[in-house]
Amino acid sequence: MKYIILLIVLVYSTVVQAAVTIQFKPNPVVKGEAVEMILSSDHPFDGVPNLDILKKNFLIGGQQQRQSSQWINGKGSTSYELSYTLFPYDAGTITVQGLRVGNETVPAAVLTVNSNSGGLQNDQIKLTAQCSKKAVYPGQKMLCEVWLFDSQGISDGEISPTETDLGAWEQVSAPIPDGKTDNVQRYKTIYSFIPKESGELTIPPFVFQGEVLFDSRPKSRYNSIVDMIAFSFSSMVPRPVVIQSEPIRIKVKEKPQNYQGWWLPSTDVTLSENYEMPDTVMVGDPIQRTITLTAKDVSANEMPVPSASNTKNLKAYSNLEQRQDVGDSGRVQVELTFVPTQAGAISLPAISVPWFNVNTEKVQYATLPEKEIMVVEGNELAPVQQEAAPVQKKLPSKKIEKKSSSIPTAVNGTISLSWTLIFVIVLLAFLVGALITFVVLKIRHHMAKKQEKKKPLPDLYPF
Repeated sequence: MKYIILLIVLVYSTVVQAAVTIQFKPNPVVKGEAVEMILSSDHPFDGVPNLDILKKNFLIGGQQQRQSSQWINGKGSTSYELSYTLFPYDAGTITVQGLRVGNETVPAAVLTVNSNSGGLQNDQIKLTAQCSKKAVYPGQKMLCEVWLFDSQGISDGEISPTETDLGAWEQVSAPIPDGKTDNVQRYKTIYSFIPKESGELTIPPFVFQGEVLFDSRPKSRYNSIVDMIAFSFSSMVPRPVVIQSEPIRIKVKEKPQNYQGWWLPSTDVTLSENYEMPDTVMVGDPIQRTITLTAKDVSANEMPVPSASNTKNLKAYSNLEQRQDVGDSGRVQVELTFVPTQAGAISLPAISVPWFNVNTEKVQYATLPEKEIMVVEGNELAPVQQEAAPVQKKLPSKKIEKKSSSIPTAVNGTISLSWTLIFVIVLLAFLVGALITFVVLKIRHHMAKKQEKKKPLPDLYPF
């Protein structure tokens, strides 16, 4: 019995020592500013925490891992910490519970977020987002314009959409300056969103995360030249800030249950073609047929590839497709090669692509008619036996980056002005000092010569 009690005590003490604690610094925190979430333990962490439960209330920033040791009364102890930088989305009370690190559950913790921005007014930095459509179908692309309004002085930062399982974001254009009025600089970027499921959806907001410059000079001081020199290095202090737009609400309609084939919801779909073949086609001569499928409001990655099957007296080959997004439209281009195997009149097959017109809510077809050609006998039929398709011609593609877009750092004009002013002042001071030094040396040299002329001759006859 004594050993059983001792074993229970050892197990209990081990469990107590293995407990992970959590704290927020600072707490409370101001909305838009960073808070540090610290997980502490007296033993190494068994894995990393699952941070998915934090994404609803926080934008997750950097991560740090620390270890410290100390000796008290001859006994040593080691502590381990995992630190995460978080930016709360909304003001209020946030309870974090259910967080796990390995097999250990972290106790619940409460963070208070105040709405007072601590010097940053609501109209100094503002982020808005507006999408081109309010009702779409699953797979239909819509463009969203995002504007950042800055009257405070952004030194650095980036705009990014909040990750969501409701659909996929793609960046269409990087942030660019979009005008300035009443000392407010405006930036614009464009994203596209493709919903995955139907229903009334609330898309999470866009987030701007960066640094804003604040003037650290006392309010009672005058903006004199002396103040500008004295505070030129420390007056503008960067402060981290997080601003978010309002959530975007859209309606995603149900896909028709009786629809058959590749789902292609669009407002306009076109097929075009281009031929490359000799004036006189002989048996075995390759005929190049380039097919281009263009669909509005659809991503190129969501589009089908036009194809043609073998027909009588004709073999068909297809190369890898080329995909490209141009604004709100997607484009797929494929090169088909036809090789006639017999002389006579041969028809190149027609090509048809079904699509769903979201305006009329009916199925339509984009088609290319068949083309009849005359094939004559050739001297050699070797090309007929070649099964390899010709090398494809690449269509220039547009690269679309999904990372968070960066605000140009050139918006920081205050610090550049201060450095220019300092350089001018230092240069003037150097020139004035050099001039004064030259004048003083000139005067001293003149006085020395004057004293030398007045010096009396030595007395040759002292007696």
